[in-house]
Amino acid sequence: MGRLRVILASSSKRRLELLESIGLKPIVIPPKYKEVRSGTPWELCMLNAFGKAMEVADMAPYDALVIGADTLLYHRERVIGKPRDMREAEHILSMLSGNEHYVYTGLCVVRTDTWEIAQGYEVTKVFFKELSPMEVKKYLAIEDPLDKAGGYAVQGLASLLITRIEGDFFNVVGLPLHLLYLLLKVIGIDVFDMIKSKNRQSLDGSQDI
Repeated sequence: MGRLRVILASSSKRRLELLESIGLKPIVIPPKYKEVRSGTPWELCMLNAFGKAMEVADMAPYDALVIGADTLLYHRERVIGKPRDMREAEHILSMLSGNEHYVYTGLCVVRTDTWEIAQGYEVTKVFFKELSPMEVKKYLAIEDPLDKAGGYAVQGLASLLITRIEGDFFNVVGLPLHLLYLLLKVIGIDVFDMIKSKNRQSLDGSQDI
């Protein structure tokens, strides 16, 4: 396997930070893909992740590894994405108050040297405390909810409002790292070997080609 350039098909700073935290330094290419929001949560997150990854892969170099992801919430048989405005964000948080909901993230990884593709999804259960209307307003006055599925970020101020999480924490952030590890193995990539190779390049000053 030659050296692959890692490309994140997402504008999410949280996904970028997670990839960097494990030693990968991806190029960020946000897709223009129009997300589908009609269907079951597992179908939607998989379909959207695939669409985003393939759009970017089609324009990527021949030696790229493209990672596409889509995160959404599911509560009371309703799929919840990013709020369109502050009013909707307030409504969503009030609806999640005192209840549990499910966070789904679909992942799709594509190798452009072999055009091997692997995809899957992760689901995590999240429990919110009972929120007063004032707590919701105070939260929204500080945290920008419009770029986050469900209007909250688990690693930010919302951590004060969440009582319990059952499942993969990183899935709630937006990138289930264990699932990513498994999917990459399906297409012949060992993350440990990739990171070791990149560290070696940093030490000797060589560059990817």
